Amino acid sequence: MSNRYELNKNLAQMLKGGVIMDVTSPEQAEIAEQAGACAVMALERIPADIRAAGGVSRMSDPKMIRSIQKTVSIPVMAKVRIGHFVEAQILQAIDIDYIDESEVLSPADAVYHIDKTKFDVPFVCGARDLGEALRRIAEGASMIRTKG
Repeated sequence: MSNRYELNKNLAQMLKGGVIMDVTSPEQAEIAEQAGACAVMALERIPADIRAAGGVSRMSDPKMIRSIQKTVSIPVMAKVRIGHFVEAQILQAIDIDYIDESEVLSPADAVYHIDKTKFDVPFVCGARDLGEALRRIAEGASMIRTKG
């Protein structure tokens, strides 16, 4: 537990005060890195556009994520649906730097979030208030971002 805590704390500290850019290609990731981004969020398409077109917004294609990882030296983050632990396992298997269990994707479970303590990769989660932030931390989140 101590090693996981230290790792999560140090990784979250790296991102503090920096800009995390949403990117959809290795070329965009390279531009973001050159512009000073502290990390990139790998997205296939804008989740709201996918949902507006009647689709289900899921985790991005692992091949696309890997191509971004090979292009940049800064941390690469990717989103998973709330409650979808298999998507998180896939991202951990491809050595993603951070997992964002995200409300902007179509939720896989309307009630339960992923038990983040079962993963080695640090999780970022959104919260609207202190209670929600504390619940995500209790589930194992390393970092909280504001939402809403």
